[in-house]
Amino acid sequence: NDRVTVNVPANQQDQNQKPKADAGGDKNVIESNSVQLDGSGSSDNEGNIQSYDWQSDGCDNNQPNGDINNSNNPVATFVAPSIDSTSSVCTVELTVTDNQGSTDNDRVQITVNQNPNQGGGNQNPNPNQP
Repeated sequence: NDRVTVNVPANQQDQNQKPKADAGGDKNVIESNSVQLDGSGSSDNEGNIQSYDWQSDGCDNNQPNGDINNSNNPVATFVAPSIDSTSSVCTVELTVTDNQGSTDNDRVQITVNQNPNQGGGNQNPNPNQP
């Protein structure tokens, strides 16, 4: 009546590890201008990244979202909105999917500053006024 219990670990090759999304560092941009988003630092230890998806999560101070060009590429472009506040912080999220369907995401914050040459109407005084 001797009983032996054997625990067999699951084959590590069958356990897909999630990829690691890397949306790069935070950015600053003047309104209506664009800034590069670089997710090329994303990686997958035992496979490869099959897809990239950049999405704008919105901007604070009730400002409009920016647009993202080439949102399915490792390197995309964020086009900042035109804002009516001094600045607004926009959040962009990168989601990467590996060749086995696992996903990971990372966020980058982009501070959008108002164009110093616009607004207020005081920038171009009439030179003919006394």
